Parts: sequence; C-alpha cells; structure tokens
Amino acid sequence: RALSIETMINYMLQNVSNVCTLDDFAAQANLSVSHFSHQFKEKTGYAPIDYFIRLKIQKACELLETTNLKIGEVSHYLGYKDQYYFSRVFKKITGTSPTAYRLLRETKVS
Repeated sequence: RALSIETMINYMLQNVSNVCTLDDFAAQANLSVSHFSHQFKEKTGYAPIDYFIRLKIQKACELLETTNLKIGEVSHYLGYKDQYYFSRVFKKITGTSPTAYRLLRETKVS
C-alpha cells in the first residue's frame, strides 16, 4: 500500500516532543526503513529525520514566540537532553540562536 505522507507528518507532529528514530517512523508506516526513507524523501524532498527535526524547530519557534519558557525548557520539551546541542540545531536551521530569535520576535511585536 502507498505511504500516506499526511498520516506520517501528523504522526511526527503528534510526537514532536518525543525522541523518535527512523525505525519508529518506518514501523509506524509499516515499511522497511529503506523503503520508507526513499518514499518519504521522494514526496517531501527531505529525509524523514531531517523533516522531523525541522518540525521540532518549527515548534521551538512557536514556543519561543508564545511562551516565556526558558531555552532549556523548550529544548527539554522537544526531547533534547542537551540544551547546547538543541541551540546548535536551531541555529543551523533558522540561522540564528534561540535567544536571538526570541529577541527578534519581541522587537517586531512591540
């Protein structure tokens, strides 16, 4: 059966605060890891874990904009045990640190 990308993305969104592996996603899709990875990348342009990390960072942006959670709390909520690793991933994807991102958002709002 065809992989429903929408279903998988919804699953990823529901598990954005968890630590998930490629094996978890493939099992959820009921496909082998290689078959799942290939189909997912073909349909989204991203490797599954890459996509999942981007969803996490999207959620981080939302939390930084809408809550007063500390960076460490945002990091922990998204399943990152190491706040500094989270900050590096965040910066790699957004081009700015979580702290700078929050400050930028605050100056735009006020």
